Amino acid sequence: MIAVETVSREQVNALLASELDCLRVGDAVQRATIADHIRAMAFGSWMGGGREGAPVHTTRILSNVRRVHRMVWPAESWEHEKLGDLCRQVLDALATLGDVISVGNGFWIPGPAKVVELDGIHHLMVIGGTPAQIARTHFGSPLKSAATFRFMERRPVLSISSHRDLLQSIDGWLGHVDPLREWTEAVLQQHNARLSIDMDIGVEQLDIYAPDIFRDQRKAGRWMRAAQIGRPLEGLRLCRLQSGARAFRAPHFLATFHFKGGTLTLGRSAPVAPDVSRRLRFGLDALLGAPRQVSITTDGTQFSFDNSISLPEPEARAMSLAWRTLQSANDASEFHYFHPIALPLISRALARLLIVPTFIDRRPHA
Repeated sequence: MIAVETVSREQVNALLASELDCLRVGDAVQRATIADHIRAMAFGSWMGGGREGAPVHTTRILSNVRRVHRMVWPAESWEHEKLGDLCRQVLDALATLGDVISVGNGFWIPGPAKVVELDGIHHLMVIGGTPAQIARTHFGSPLKSAATFRFMERRPVLSISSHRDLLQSIDGWLGHVDPLREWTEAVLQQHNARLSIDMDIGVEQLDIYAPDIFRDQRKAGRWMRAAQIGRPLEGLRLCRLQSGARAFRAPHFLATFHFKGGTLTLGRSAPVAPDVSRRLRFGLDALLGAPRQVSITTDGTQFSFDNSISLPEPEARAMSLAWRTLQSANDASEFHYFHPIALPLISRALARLLIVPTFIDRRPHA
């Protein structure tokens, strides 16, 4: 005889959190569950697909995962107007982490197993498409998680010589980039050699990246309307067309300006690629003496910060470890939450961009 017993959603959450050894905060358990489901699908298809393995398609992944997600968490199955549904967000995060790898045409395979140094003493981040139960067996150590972030104790993993070959530094995982100041000076030098005077546009249509002017005026801000700047500007300045201005070939560009009679006029300019522009702003912050600051708040079980600063690539990769607390389809909150063990990785990403963190301790004893 089969006995059927009703199980509450709270009990289901507790069981899943226990199975994945996951923090029960925000949507961390949901993300961890979805992530392990996706890893299991990619891993199972690849390992059970014959001699060469079989990749699994996005449609199959998302239809399966969404069906389970809506059954377990029906009230949280809405889609965010910008981020899409939670299952798609998690798939994208796993792709960014390297847990699943795109092989084209919407197909995915599991990523190779790797471990990433965190504090160099106690813990390692675990990367790759191995599902939780198999990862525990493979590494011979308990696996803990929070959303897509997975980690293990360092000593038992690295006590096995073959595992040491899987070890990466934080910088290695984030991706190589030149030091920000040197990179910025090189970009400015390269674009200075490309300057021309063929852009027919008035300064009244421009915003200029001017964190130094905002700093001197004791105001918050980064972009200022060119018509509001009443002083000379030295060197190259990053610019963009104001919203509503007519389009031209480059939305962002570097330019020189002349100042006469209390008015700026545009000199020569050169277009800047979008990905270069995004990273360049952080370098200009440093060169202009106006570094960005961010507050990191911790309560002992998690830490958070506001990502409205929008980290550029490759440091934005670190954001794939976060969970959110979005409440509706149009919730515009940019707060991201992380496990405390991930702090060295986030701190390193911020340091590479010369962002200055301020730590706020909200633990009961603080």
